Amino acid sequence: MSPETHESITEPELPIPEQEPSDSLRATAMQSFDFRRRIMSCLAGPLAISSVLFGTSLEPAAMSLTDLGVRDAEIALNHGPQLDFQGVTATEAVDQTYRAFSLGNGFYIDNIGKVSSLATTWSQVQVMNMLDIANLLNPNQGYDQKLEQSMEAEDTYWDKFPAGTPAGYDASRNFGFTPPERYLDDNLWVGLRKLKEYQRTGDEADVNRVGQIMNLFIRQRDAENGGYYWKVQLSTETDHGQVMVSNATAIPILVNMYSSGHGDASYLTIAEQTFTWAQQLYDPVTGLYFDNISAYGQIEKKIFTYNQAEVLNAMVALNKVDSARYPLQEAIDFAKTTMDYFSSHEGYGISRFDVIYLMSLMHLASILNDNSFTETVQQAVNLAKDAINNSPESLADAAGSAAVLALSEMPFSKWASLG
Repeated sequence: MSPETHESITEPELPIPEQEPSDSLRATAMQSFDFRRRIMSCLAGPLAISSVLFGTSLEPAAMSLTDLGVRDAEIALNHGPQLDFQGVTATEAVDQTYRAFSLGNGFYIDNIGKVSSLATTWSQVQVMNMLDIANLLNPNQGYDQKLEQSMEAEDTYWDKFPAGTPAGYDASRNFGFTPPERYLDDNLWVGLRKLKEYQRTGDEADVNRVGQIMNLFIRQRDAENGGYYWKVQLSTETDHGQVMVSNATAIPILVNMYSSGHGDASYLTIAEQTFTWAQQLYDPVTGLYFDNISAYGQIEKKIFTYNQAEVLNAMVALNKVDSARYPLQEAIDFAKTTMDYFSSHEGYGISRFDVIYLMSLMHLASILNDNSFTETVQQAVNLAKDAINNSPESLADAAGSAAVLALSEMPFSKWASLG
């Protein structure tokens, strides 16, 4: 999602406890836990009716409202555990994050320290990135299994409602109680993850889902102004703006699907048209790209790390299919410009954005294998590491911070796997 949808994070002071919660805390939590279970049991009937009338999936909903909802309440009402990333290793930060937020079976709560909903798709993506990076850094620690579980859990967010609308991942699990809310960038982030899994395993189910995501994307084009909407234009949607990450993020997917034979030539045409559209957000003063443009043509002149990442990834992807029109040197020059800007403007500190940016830089460095460029990228990684939130309360912030720590420890020999 766009940064405007994310709350600022309040930093707690207490470190994560290593011991089990006290009996008194557990007893208090379980009283609320039992009350919530009774409420959720009462909802089982309406959920079944909702499933029949509106086509929602009863099985995942029932599982979440009972097993996951109960565990959700127990964790949140135990007031923790609080996180403390100060001076810890990446593995310790990843494990802290998993223990604090995991509900089991790939599901997570979105916040700790208060009653929390199930994780949003955006937060789930952050967890997937964290687990993937942690597995690259330290294989055989079970992170790959946790990643697979997270992807399977995210698939329960896939929604075909309302009828006549292309299916996609909802922003959160609302069980059909409210109109669905669907972000294009959320779907594209999951698409990138599915594409990477397909390239690793060859599972056709993953690439087929990517094709469905791209069908959703293609149908969200603004015919009047070009580009693609930030939010899927359901009948209830009033937001008609467009953001960089809901456009540029699609380009590597389109190019890879075309190159692998899973998309026709129209995919490449759309990728190039989207890149051309993105240039209206280019800022000639900084050499970077702004965040979004409203339905009324007003440009939001905020500069975030992950916007630059998606432009850079688009440049590298397009270079693979037409190096004359999209020379790699332009991507290199752009990457250097972004690093200069963020190092001089204290531009790091939103780790859930920074990790996406750092991955793009590190992958480009692995392609170039140029010592000077690699050193500059490593400096950027270190600056982002120094700017992480050491006491995050949200899942997206915690996973992003832990992932940045993991990137800071990753040897150059593994950078190529970040692409």
